[in-house]
Amino acid sequence: MGQRLEENVSKKNKMTGKHGKFLIFYQKIIFKISNLKRSLFFLKNKPFKKYCEIFLGKKLFNLGLLVDPNLVFDKKITIKNFLNRRLFVLALKKKFGKNYKDVKFLCKKKRLFLNSSPILKTEIMSLLSRKMESRLSFEN
Repeated sequence: MGQRLEENVSKKNKMTGKHGKFLIFYQKIIFKISNLKRSLFFLKNKPFKKYCEIFLGKKLFNLGLLVDPNLVFDKKITIKNFLNRRLFVLALKKKFGKNYKDVKFLCKKKRLFLNSSPILKTEIMSLLSRKMESRLSFEN
């Protein structure tokens, strides 16, 4: 117990500055999510448990922490997943402007959740072409 506490203190000392504060913030979020999942796992009331799993799965899927909203207990949520998702969404918002519907559409694709697989260029190009068509129709 003492050794684990010392490791946590040393990690917090390394995470100083602007980026360190964000990492600590994300760690707290992930810790709370894992506590929720743990408490859900031990619920006795089956219908309520199923309802909570569906709700939590949808929320975590929208955050980008799950590949499939039906698989709440199958994927471990890590800081890397969380940060990659957030950075990706911010990059898309900058690239495509303020049109959040397009960004949300792209981010809901399962391929974009996996760190190992690349984003398909055809999806981005189709999104760009739709955005350009809407701009052209708006100008006319």
